[in-house]
Amino acid sequence: MPRRNLHAAAVLLLLILKEQPSSPVPLNGSKWTYLGPNGEKSWSESYPSCGGLLQSPIDLHGDILQYNASLVPLAFRGYSESASQQFVLTNNGHSVKLKLLEDMHIQGLGHRYNASQLHLHWGDRNDPHGSEHTIGGKHFAAELHIVYFNSDLYPNASIASDKPEGLAVLAVLIEMGSFNPSYDKIFSHLPDVKYKDQKVHIPGFSIEELLPERPEEYYRYRGSLTTPPCHPTVLWTVFRNPVQISQEQLLALETALYCTHVDDPSPREMVNNFRQVQKFDERLVYVSFRQAAKKVPTRESSTNRPPSRRPRPTPEALARPGTCREGPGSGCSSPRLPRALVIPEGSLERNPQTPRPSGRGLQWSAALRHPDATPAPAGPRVGGAGWGGGGAGTLSCLLHLRETSKWSAFWGHRPRCLLGAVIGWKSL
Repeated sequence: MPRRNLHAAAVLLLLILKEQPSSPVPLNGSKWTYLGPNGEKSWSESYPSCGGLLQSPIDLHGDILQYNASLVPLAFRGYSESASQQFVLTNNGHSVKLKLLEDMHIQGLGHRYNASQLHLHWGDRNDPHGSEHTIGGKHFAAELHIVYFNSDLYPNASIASDKPEGLAVLAVLIEMGSFNPSYDKIFSHLPDVKYKDQKVHIPGFSIEELLPERPEEYYRYRGSLTTPPCHPTVLWTVFRNPVQISQEQLLALETALYCTHVDDPSPREMVNNFRQVQKFDERLVYVSFRQAAKKVPTRESSTNRPPSRRPRPTPEALARPGTCREGPGSGCSSPRLPRALVIPEGSLERNPQTPRPSGRGLQWSAALRHPDATPAPAGPRVGGAGWGGGGAGTLSCLLHLRETSKWSAFWGHRPRCLLGAVIGWKSL
């Protein structure tokens, strides 16, 4: 064939290839990394949702939690049956992923959610704090995610991933502690998937073994995938209680895998594959347990933890006015009584015809009054029938000392008045 014809054929081939549409970036594909030029700071350039709203993970701290009595324990179905099956374990270049059986599903979320896969996030051997969610600003050693899709509305996880109510993820926080035989059913096979795209079949086991104790205690909020394309379609359940793995198991997870193919001339270790916590954007985080749940703020949001509210002075701070045992900002830096004890004059004078108030802060025991207390020269008096009668009561003593700034008398000559202050403060 003449050289001219070869040249024309080459030009025609290039034109044909140029007209072919480029293939879309696959879900959780290889076009992004955690560090470097394609790291998470640049994710939003190729994946706009990563810079949008409802992003995950977040920090879970007391000021944003709200108890919700309607949060019921989840029901795990088909988990034990998986022990007779085989799973496929894969290195996808970002994490190690275990394909799950769709017969496994959870109930208690309003729809049936079928299992899709599970994977892990971790740090590195020098800084083993690789969880994605944090609690009170604290990172855990690693984090397990079990991913489900809404099988009532969508046929598979890929289609559900960008749809409303499409996905649900269970997050298990992992800390270093004792050896965990259940997690070793995954970790023992990590050498078989050392490089990207390697996979291996492993014996099945009950995935329920990977869950923590008391799984009925959890955090619940609406968020996103923590990897590109970061679709904000995830109903998150973060278990309150962590599971433990040994130091050797954690080290195996941190050192066994590579992000690159086996023949890559520049191999890269798979470490620090976790996303930083995201802005909370005034979302609600509901909890199924009462402890540590507080009223949700309505106006301020933060990237990590919002400024903590100034707490009430402690009894120790009241015991030694002018001192503070909890540091700046603890609310005990000045010798003041709790605001609840500043009562307008006359508000505690009891008329015999007036029913006795029922407020806890007003029920002071006569035994707490100083036995030889003299009436306060000015200010409210807690005396009379039904209030401990006979001389100035504990509140009168405290309020008079507060108004006259005679803290030396409070400390040196009113020990029982002091005891009344501490116990009375606790009763508020």
